[in-house]
Amino acid sequence: MKISSKIRCIHFNDDERIDILDKKEVDRGIIGNIEFAEDYLKERVVVS
Repeated sequence: MKISSKIRCIHFNDDERIDILDKKEVDRGIIGNIEFAEDYLKERVVVS
């Protein structure tokens, strides 16, 4: 029996959540999913 721990990351154009710029779904295990989500956010979130 395989335990699934899928994660879905979606990058929207704005707060209206209508225009999707990018969408990824991965199932790399709990640690792999956390690492993927961190990298995904670091690439897309602008900190000023």
